[in-house]
Amino acid sequence: MILSKSKIKSMNLIEQPIESAYRKSSYDLTVGKIYIPLNQSFISKLSRIESDKTLDEYEIPPQGMAVIFSHEKVKVPKEICGVALPKTSLCQKGLLCLNTGIIDPCYHGCISGTIINFSKRPVMIKREDAFLRLIFHEIQEPDDDDSPIEPSDKEYFSNIKNYANDYPYTFMNLPDHIKVITDQVLGKFKTQILAGVAIIAFVFVFINFLIPMCYINTEKIENNVEKRILESKIPFLTAEVDNLKKNDTNQSIELINELKRLNYNLENPSTSNMAPAKQKNPQTPIIDSGKQTGTVKNRANGEIK
Repeated sequence: MILSKSKIKSMNLIEQPIESAYRKSSYDLTVGKIYIPLNQSFISKLSRIESDKTLDEYEIPPQGMAVIFSHEKVKVPKEICGVALPKTSLCQKGLLCLNTGIIDPCYHGCISGTIINFSKRPVMIKREDAFLRLIFHEIQEPDDDDSPIEPSDKEYFSNIKNYANDYPYTFMNLPDHIKVITDQVLGKFKTQILAGVAIIAFVFVFINFLIPMCYINTEKIENNVEKRILESKIPFLTAEVDNLKKNDTNQSIELINELKRLNYNLENPSTSNMAPAKQKNPQTPIIDSGKQTGTVKNRANGEIK
């Protein structure tokens, strides 16, 4: 059977009570002292946290934790047990109080709980804020053992602080877990990544080496093709010159000049560029197409041969 407000008061189950904390069938435990675990100091706004220091108020950062000691003491007889439950109003702010549960018969002392901020913004908690709701049940057939469970305040606080100092600096120690997972993933694919970078570098160097070679080979092929074209013209022009010598002197002179240009281009393929008539070589002889057949002018000195 759950005890009512009046029954809780009449049995003096709460020491140092706050009248406004009584409910119809429960009592709201309020914040007395706030302890910050040592490894929480780096994410808190406090410059230094000492192991024996407690606060009256504290702004809990996201994923941060704080240990709350109740202002009140609970004194439970052997025929009564208590149950501590999280406060709904705290849960709505993103705060959850852990370490809740059964308060055994014959217990006399403070109640504590660890509060974690699950929200994405800091939340302030201060002295006399409600953090746990207590309900009390009557035991139908209590045990005869009525030996008290009554730790001293110093002993109780010391034990709870020692436990709290082993907590991670954030809930579930997420930063460390993320670091471990990241290292494992990068370590797993490190070899593949390095191999990929090496392959890309090799391909880049190979392409930069291949392109100039292809350009040089293409230029050589073009010169060979041009040379073959010029060589193929010579037999036909020679035959045509022989035929024209008999009939038309002027045309034969022009063909002879064309043959000379072809021969010159074959000897100098890099400078011909398929435009032999525009080459300026002082030693290139041109046959004059004047009246005297076979007359040759030397462009260098104007002599006639």
